[in-house]
Amino acid sequence: MRFMVSGSMIHLPQLPRQRFSCHSCTYCCREPILHLIPADRRRIDQQDWVKRLPAAPYVRLGQHWVLNQLPGQGCIFLQADGRCRIHAEYGAAEKPLGCQLFPFVLWPAESGWRVGLRYDCPTVTLSRGAELSAHASDLRRLAEQLPALRNTRPIRLANGRIASELEQQALIQQVDRWLANELRSPDERVRGFILLVQLLSDAKYDRLEDERFVELLEILIAALPEELAVAPAIAPVTRRMEVLLRQQLFAHLEALRFAEARRGWVGKLSRMLSQFRRGRQFTRLGIDEFTESSATHGATGFSPREAEIPQLVPGHPTISFRALYRIQQADQDRAEIGELLIRYLRAQLLSHAFYGPAYYDWPMITGLQALAARLKVWGWLARYLAAADQQSEIHLTHAQRAIQYIARAAGISPALGSRTERWRLEYFRLHQAGAMLWNRYHLL
Repeated sequence: MRFMVSGSMIHLPQLPRQRFSCHSCTYCCREPILHLIPADRRRIDQQDWVKRLPAAPYVRLGQHWVLNQLPGQGCIFLQADGRCRIHAEYGAAEKPLGCQLFPFVLWPAESGWRVGLRYDCPTVTLSRGAELSAHASDLRRLAEQLPALRNTRPIRLANGRIASELEQQALIQQVDRWLANELRSPDERVRGFILLVQLLSDAKYDRLEDERFVELLEILIAALPEELAVAPAIAPVTRRMEVLLRQQLFAHLEALRFAEARRGWVGKLSRMLSQFRRGRQFTRLGIDEFTESSATHGATGFSPREAEIPQLVPGHPTISFRALYRIQQADQDRAEIGELLIRYLRAQLLSHAFYGPAYYDWPMITGLQALAARLKVWGWLARYLAAADQQSEIHLTHAQRAIQYIARAAGISPALGSRTERWRLEYFRLHQAGAMLWNRYHLL
């Protein structure tokens, strides 16, 4: 869906199954760090909050101004009843722009703004409320308040290869067509997506431009059902793949919190040392008996000791790697988890959230690699949450909570946009690890 705002186009993804209305869960008032534009600070100053709050209404973090937070309580404007003081006293339109936008995000496109969704919002994950089109007027009003921006960097298809407008549209449309095909099961669509990303990552694009690139897409997608049907037996996950997957998982769960950001360079150094220590511990524990041979240890390639997993999510009990590896994929909630998987992937595609200005300025193919890798991280974390709940299989609530944790960092955490992360993705490509890791940690 497209509509005009002051001469600029707003691109709202068409996702009939994705719904949202605010249910006042207060997540956005407690977890994200809310950046302010100058107009936000002027409004807060005019409302004269300094005399009525226990601390400054906003503070500086590096080069940005952000809403202040109270330890253990969230935003300084969050009341005990879960309401916003600015909203209660002055109305919703007087809140900071980021508060009004959440969970929607806007990033510059060639002809205006693209609209994305943050899946760390519990209500987005649950898909509860009104259709996305119902928010068009609010998005129009909020977009008018943003400073005029334009993405001046060209969109790349692959490293060193600029993507034409035709190629960008074709890649989004063709991949989404595969994912939206309800004649195929969600599991087949996800496995096909992972295979397609592998094929696209291996292709050379020097002589594949515009119509020839579109033709390649059509050929690859048409061949996916047969490729999936005749694919040889999937090899077990190797020790190295497991280590790299854990590194990705750790990076997704290390979102910077407000209290940590306020500690300055000393706090940042302390956090980096803590992350390094905990990251090494997490990737090494329970892997001593890992083997690449399936002859001795079966198709999974694992024979884990009773090593305990360092606490990944605050408030969860300590569990062993053995307990995690015993968790089975979804059975009871298989259909609902499949719907969530497809809805999430389509939302990332149709909102162009996996490349360019929305994702570390990465090329489109590399962004697809990161999106496919996120699926395996999702499966691993869902198993961890299921084991913590002493369940034998993944349930819908585990899949929902897992993607909320993952989405909090994806596209935001510097670690996930680093050169190291791209090296990990390249290793997975070279060793065709996508299918292996999904076969080991799939949700369905």
